[in-house]
Amino acid sequence: MNDVARPMVFPSSLWPQSSLLARLTEPDRQELLSVGTRAVFPSQHVLIRQGAHEDYAVLLTKGLAKVVVDTENGHEALLAIRVGGDLVGEMASLERKPRAATVISCVKTSARLIPADLFAAFLKRHPHALYEVTRMLSERLRFADEQRVAFAALTAAARVARILVEVAHTYGRCIGGDQWDLGLSLSRPEVASFAGVGLSSAEKSLRRLRDLGVIAQRDRRILITDMPGLRGSAAGFAQNP
Repeated sequence: MNDVARPMVFPSSLWPQSSLLARLTEPDRQELLSVGTRAVFPSQHVLIRQGAHEDYAVLLTKGLAKVVVDTENGHEALLAIRVGGDLVGEMASLERKPRAATVISCVKTSARLIPADLFAAFLKRHPHALYEVTRMLSERLRFADEQRVAFAALTAAARVARILVEVAHTYGRCIGGDQWDLGLSLSRPEVASFAGVGLSSAEKSLRRLRDLGVIAQRDRRILITDMPGLRGSAAGFAQNP
């Protein structure tokens, strides 16, 4: 009796629950992971460059990347963090428009480069995958809207606390009691950029949160020591007038 090779199985548990790959059904996930070309990028590699005309989406399968934009004053603003299981570059791919942001790997990162026509054909064949991609885009839009409101109404300390809560729930894990590991390392400039505050304000905010006992810092890693307290800080610091 001849052995029949079985296709590799990629359970959803390999990726964060909030990621696209974790949300797909097993058949949809298997097929999407076979579309396009596999690529491995070193740390600090530009996967997507703002303004470029490219016709592919990037499905991250392992690693960590940051999404940044170059602002008019010459600074780089951190918009989002993406990990294995996330999809980036899908909007420019589907719209056939220039890239709106730059995506840079933060560690060695594996991905699949999926040409626009193959990605569109996949979504047409798989209604549930199309629904999940639509839901993903809706959630990102909602997050961006909430961030704009927060930037206008909240103090710097509240913004930093809010960002840490969001990152922990999206990419981190509970390590016991009310303690959470963010799941990634964020430098102080990255925290400042993500929260939309100046570097000095971010440093003061992190120091204030440490003094309150809701976070601890070890090298570049931030540990949440009191998640309910951090949530309270995100909501309870005085709002801007």
